[in-house]
Amino acid sequence: MKSNKVYESIIFLLSNIIKNEKLRYFLIKNSEFRSNFLKQVNALLTLEKDFEQEYQEVKWSTVFGKAIVKLTAEKIRLEKIENADIDLIYAQYSEFISYVGKTYEVEHKELLDQMVAISQETVLANAKLSKEKLESFEEAEKTKQAQEQPEVEKVNPENIAFGGGIGANPNQGFNQGFNQQGFNQNNFGGPVGGLPIHPMQNPYFYAFDRKNKYMPIMKIILAVVSSIAAVLLIITMSLVVSFKAEIGDTEINNIFKNLTTPGKLYYHLPGTSTYQLVGIGNLPLSVANQPVNWISYFFYILPPLYLWLDINKKMRVNGKTVQPAKIKYRVGTFTVVFLIIAYGFSIFSIYRFVSVGNFESLWWSFFKNMYMNYDKETEKLSNPVTIETFKLFWAKLVELNGSKFSTVSAMAIVALVVIVMTVTFGVALLIINPRVDREKIMRANNEYQKAVMAAMQGQKYEMDPTLFDKEEEQF
Repeated sequence: MKSNKVYESIIFLLSNIIKNEKLRYFLIKNSEFRSNFLKQVNALLTLEKDFEQEYQEVKWSTVFGKAIVKLTAEKIRLEKIENADIDLIYAQYSEFISYVGKTYEVEHKELLDQMVAISQETVLANAKLSKEKLESFEEAEKTKQAQEQPEVEKVNPENIAFGGGIGANPNQGFNQGFNQQGFNQNNFGGPVGGLPIHPMQNPYFYAFDRKNKYMPIMKIILAVVSSIAAVLLIITMSLVVSFKAEIGDTEINNIFKNLTTPGKLYYHLPGTSTYQLVGIGNLPLSVANQPVNWISYFFYILPPLYLWLDINKKMRVNGKTVQPAKIKYRVGTFTVVFLIIAYGFSIFSIYRFVSVGNFESLWWSFFKNMYMNYDKETEKLSNPVTIETFKLFWAKLVELNGSKFSTVSAMAIVALVVIVMTVTFGVALLIINPRVDREKIMRANNEYQKAVMAAMQGQKYEMDPTLFDKEEEQF
């Protein structure tokens, strides 16, 4: 599910809840319902912050935050969900629909209606309930409770534990169900006396359209290749900074005639009136005197590190440490996209060093801002380095340091080839990565709704076993 579609779906769901008078009443009276409503608002905030989402050029988390404050006259605090995942947000959104529909007997069609135009003004205008309406709903609730059969045990919505909710620990319901009764393919119950846990949190539920049997080995190949790329990048960039292109003052003075300061040139900082006296006899191959950029090295290491963590991610199921199919046969989209971006940019960095000719262009971009003389009386630089003089200097520099330039160029070429392979393989892996099976998720949602209804009536419902893989298929 795309983040913009999830964002829009949550907006219309919350708007339709605010629009419904009965649901507004329960938002005021039912703290559990109100809390789960706010979790959806937090989901909007997360989509705005982490996925740069908005609708009609409006940040809707603020709108619904104001609406709930206006309706309940209570202060709230919105918090972005850390390490949010679109699939989990969508699952919790689906779970919330089921909760509202079954608990308050509202048709899904009404909750999901997107035919009516939505605006900030409409949402805020709807966020109120007159005293007469409030008293009317309270009287109706008292009448309903009085008519209930005493021998039939009813589930109080205040006591329902709503599937963990967005922003809660996504493994909480999983661990609780597991610790109490363990998992099996057909029965995935939740806490006793509460709602069952959604199939999306069942390790036997595979919510994607295919299982590529080669995916596990392809993930390992990408992790290995990206690890090699990281090592080659770090080595090459370290050599470029640490290797010095050495040339004596005598050779420098013979090439650059009548220097104000022997063995040194004046570097004019582009766009400023300042200058810097630079000794050019011991410059690094990168020409710029810069320290080792440890931050860049860290970003080179992160992509393969994420991949190895993804490959080795496991969980405890029925007393065994296993790797569910949703981890085994998929690769994290964020991980691969991050890898492609990080190594894609590194291609431009390392391409500057793949040949002596590229080094020459790099050095000339530095030397064309150099001057040979400085007049202390006028405080002005004079005699800029010409391309002809630079070529004489460069020929001598390569003559003295040719092996260093050749070594770094060879390393840069190998690194560039491996990086391109890594990026290409990453793109291919994204293309074949399984997509969300929306039809299966809809079936799971329907089964979950039936299980919720049965639980609220004190009954037990066994979800469709074909939704869940057999153990040998999963692990």
